Amino acid sequence: MAIIDRENSLIVDSEGSVRPLRVGGASCSSSLNCFQDVFGLKTIARDLFLPAGYPASVTPDYLTFQIYDSIQGLSSYIRGMLSNQSILLGLGFGNKDASIVSATLSIAAKETIATISSLYICSKSSSFDSHSKQWRLAADICNDIALTLQICAPFFDKHKFLIMYLLGAVCQAVTGVAGSSTRMALTQHFALQQNAANVAACESAQETAITAIGLLLGLLLARLSESSIPQTAIVCFIVLTYIHIHANIKAMRCLRITRLNRFRLGILFHAWLQKEQQILVPEQVARVEPLLPGIPFLGTVPFSNMDIIIAPSLDSVQRRDPAAIKRLVDVFDDAQAMHCIVQSTMKRHRIYVFLTDRCISGEDVIRAYLDGLCMGMSAPVSQRMVAGFIEALKQSRWTMDPVLLNQGSSRISLKKKE
Repeated sequence: MAIIDRENSLIVDSEGSVRPLRVGGASCSSSLNCFQDVFGLKTIARDLFLPAGYPASVTPDYLTFQIYDSIQGLSSYIRGMLSNQSILLGLGFGNKDASIVSATLSIAAKETIATISSLYICSKSSSFDSHSKQWRLAADICNDIALTLQICAPFFDKHKFLIMYLLGAVCQAVTGVAGSSTRMALTQHFALQQNAANVAACESAQETAITAIGLLLGLLLARLSESSIPQTAIVCFIVLTYIHIHANIKAMRCLRITRLNRFRLGILFHAWLQKEQQILVPEQVARVEPLLPGIPFLGTVPFSNMDIIIAPSLDSVQRRDPAAIKRLVDVFDDAQAMHCIVQSTMKRHRIYVFLTDRCISGEDVIRAYLDGLCMGMSAPVSQRMVAGFIEALKQSRWTMDPVLLNQGSSRISLKKKE
């Protein structure tokens, strides 16, 4: 009997001796493997850049995503060196006539604008978990805009330079907040064995290595632009920007997140109604899920004309649509109900889905959301169809609890008059 370690290409025979595993009659102990065995480089790299227990400890899309993420990160760091060089030139670095006070004030204004922008983006953070793909891609596109503004700013006069410099700071603030927040959401997706901290640490190590490589390549490119061939740097910047956007789209498309948000649930329900009651698998949904709603080639949103508000507070509805509260009082007469649906009197396609204190599980919230969708649809959908969809969903690979439908926390209950 022999024990095989395929991960390290080793075999232990019945006598207890360890030797390289032979694959297809040939030994795996090539000169490269011998080098790695002697110095332990393979083990060190695996422990440093891959989570413990890989690949079983992470989702199947982990490695593909990290490859594309590394490509886009490398592109960003190289372009970052070029944009920093341009900003320094615009602030007057190397110009004996430039004012230190003016440069200091410009930097202070940039930091102030960036801080205010970060606080504003934080106020929108409630959708970072439910739409992590979309916010992550938006953050990277904002980074592209910021770098482009910064590298172009020195070619304009002082006033336009300052405007472009500050706009770049706003875009970078969006990138910083949305990028770091969605990274946490994606880390939770990848971690299969309660190992989110280990996955995050390995991603940090990968990012550090990519940063070092990007800085070195960026310095080389900056030297080229400083000498006699600035056109080379501009062409490289354009090419790297295209690579950055393409790699980001590929990275988002390869993610097979199984937790349901409004986009994914809408795609599944639409396909269920159109394709003879079939539940799509995560791979199919990932290929068509909208990455930036409103841009057709990045996916379309089913039922996008409907505004379903789940579990709103009575106070907010009273301020926004007082007549809807009157409708709620008229139709809510079942103390055993999970939810109550009221159509807005202010907007035709706005529907309020009030949840009761009996609505606890993710399945209950999904059912309430689908009932709201059915109310707003032109073609009637039977409750039997909705119930069949939910039963099929429970038997699939999709995660129904927790559900990410941007639902509120308010619950209502019926109290009869004494």
